[in-house]
Amino acid sequence: MKDLIQQTSEFIIKNSLIDPGMKILLSCSAGKDSMALLAVLYALKERFRCDLGIFHLNHLMRGAESDRDEDFLKSVSDNMGLPFYVERYDFSEHKTRRGSFEEQARNVRYGLIEQYLKNRGYDRCAMAHNNDDAVETVLMRICTGTAVHGLQGIPAKRGHIIRPLLHASANDIYSFLKEKSISWREDTSNSEDTYTRNFIRNSVIPRLETRFPALRSSLNKLAAAARDHETLLRSLVNEKSYAAVNESGDCVIRLERVLDNPVLFRYVLSDAVRNADTSYVSRRVLNEIFRNAKSKRSHLVLYKNSTIYVKKTLIKKEPVLVIGTFREHPVTDDWKYDIDVADTEWGTVEIKEIGKSIQYRLVDRAEFRKYRNSSNQIFVDITDSNTVVLRNRRDGDRIRLEGGTKKIKDIIIEKKLDNESKNCVPLLIIDSQIAAFMPGLVFDIGNRVSPDFHVTEKSKKIIAFQAVNE
Repeated sequence: MKDLIQQTSEFIIKNSLIDPGMKILLSCSAGKDSMALLAVLYALKERFRCDLGIFHLNHLMRGAESDRDEDFLKSVSDNMGLPFYVERYDFSEHKTRRGSFEEQARNVRYGLIEQYLKNRGYDRCAMAHNNDDAVETVLMRICTGTAVHGLQGIPAKRGHIIRPLLHASANDIYSFLKEKSISWREDTSNSEDTYTRNFIRNSVIPRLETRFPALRSSLNKLAAAARDHETLLRSLVNEKSYAAVNESGDCVIRLERVLDNPVLFRYVLSDAVRNADTSYVSRRVLNEIFRNAKSKRSHLVLYKNSTIYVKKTLIKKEPVLVIGTFREHPVTDDWKYDIDVADTEWGTVEIKEIGKSIQYRLVDRAEFRKYRNSSNQIFVDITDSNTVVLRNRRDGDRIRLEGGTKKIKDIIIEKKLDNESKNCVPLLIIDSQIAAFMPGLVFDIGNRVSPDFHVTEKSKKIIAFQAVNE
């Protein structure tokens, strides 16, 4: 019979988990699974020609016991000559009303791992989930509610995350550790049924197995069938190109293609959300998004969490949903950028608060006449101007239009901009006067230029603005 190291090597190759020459970061807790993962990948290090590092998140939830876990891993990493990275996060001081401790710990751990992968040059992160974890996950999702996608259990690979021990049972891992005389540390909280997974593992599965001895095998088969189902369904849906990723990395769903079919809408949207955030969105929320997507409003945030947003907007006058990365800190503060109009070459303003770059330069009347009807450029007369500024709105802002002055707030309402978007719209301020309201530089909405700054045959100095990558 093949030992755990050989089985894992074959599993890695079969599922393309590690390519030769990669740097692999191991997420370790000091428990059985983590120590087995470390031992197995260390044994395979030369075979796959990979470099290893160890990451540990100290939850600080078990006092001195948590610190001893950290010290234990530090000693092991020193003996192996591997880099050791530790993060200490006191969850008792960062309580959240939403979600369980398990969910919060998972989100923090994955967020930190992504930072380490990016900043330390690691290609992938290996986690120590085993087949028992996968079985527990399927049963837990059945009990707490899931769609077919959730029945797939734990994937061997998702993005930068790999799980080389997913083929092995808890008994296989325990036998390996005993045979190799490998030490580990027991987490005493694993015996408590306070957490849902512990309750499933310690109480529910043993009781079910007395009546259904093939329970684990049956749940594995269910997960495999769900994976086949999802693979086929995703392939069929992708052929129709209901969703596409734009240059900014956001997912765009064309509403006219999915709004007539709520089932298709829910599938395409939930798949896009999972790809962007690995999040689960309930059927109730999906139905609410569907109802709001059918409204006549053009610019509306339909859903958001701490990571992503789902927004209804217009692209080339066509209604779409955009699933994108949600800024950690929404734009609520004032921002302001001075414009240097000395050169005729393109200059760029990077507005970090809204994640947009805007280009500008001086042009002549011939270029203005050529591109005056372009949807992605705006032209303003600055002949007698001294200072030119881009900023967002302030309370009481007004712009003079053909019919008289108008509050910027009223224009925002007319344009149906949501609360998240209204502070993202650039205003062009010339010598303390609002010369232009320019939502077209960040959204697919028409711009407004004050008649005091319209380009005419008498204009001697014209400035053009356009969004980068628009």
